[in-house]
Amino acid sequence: MSHHRLNHFYEPDDVAELVRLLFAGRVDVVHGHHEVLPGIEVELVGGHTRGSQVIAVRTDRGRVVLAADAIHFYENLDDVNPVPAMVDVEHVLDGFATILALADSPVHVVPGHDPKIFDRYEVLDTDGRIAVLHEPPLTTHPGGRSVIDDPALDPAVVRPGDDVGPMRPEEA
Repeated sequence: MSHHRLNHFYEPDDVAELVRLLFAGRVDVVHGHHEVLPGIEVELVGGHTRGSQVIAVRTDRGRVVLAADAIHFYENLDDVNPVPAMVDVEHVLDGFATILALADSPVHVVPGHDPKIFDRYEVLDTDGRIAVLHEPPLTTHPGGRSVIDDPALDPAVVRPGDDVGPMRPEEA
């Protein structure tokens, strides 16, 4: 936080509030993997910031990973090309592998900043800000191919480490 080129990742008031909550005993500091509740786990991936974490949630459709700042956009994971705002590129790339290992499939990874989430998933509210992530996506790729309509995209078949070829339909 002390370097000008890196401290824009942090809001001073948020940091101060976190320290206040820590001193009040209302914050638990976790290192590495931690189960928050049954079916909800956090995992340190680092890279974007030293403490970047992702959340893995067990749902009816499988284990979904909320990638937060570890993967900003679907294209970052598809192209293995992280957003350049980071403190450690090696940890970002290692984080991609960790995320894929935590998720039941690449379709179960939800980027932290991609507005396409609201096109790919059912939306609950009229403002379009609450996506239904515990249900299968309506579409999974830019071409609008659906997991339901295209068995080749069935997440039960794709596992981390599998050679799945190009993730974008125009590259197939």
